[in-house]
Amino acid sequence: MRFGIYNKQSPQMRCRVCGGLLEQRVTDLPFKIGDSSIVILKALPVLQCRQCGETELEPATMIRVDQVLAGVDTSSELEVIRFVARISCSQILAGCYLGT
Repeated sequence: MRFGIYNKQSPQMRCRVCGGLLEQRVTDLPFKIGDSSIVILKALPVLQCRQCGETELEPATMIRVDQVLAGVDTSSELEVIRFVARISCSQILAGCYLGT
């Protein structure tokens, strides 16, 4: 996964593959861990290209994905995990967090 291109003249992110516009979405994505384990992260916030469908993760999301995947039991072939981004108390108090 790569990070989109930010154009100073246009505040919207652009796809590194085709140059199309990226939009925020929530989706389920599979990740391969080791030789034989697959983890599906559900409700993962992503940036997805409107034109080619390329999916990218923002840096903060990728850090959290790495943390989640580091704690996975690799002895199972398939694991499904609902993604939960860490939130701060100030975000909750400010009403910025919309839980699902």
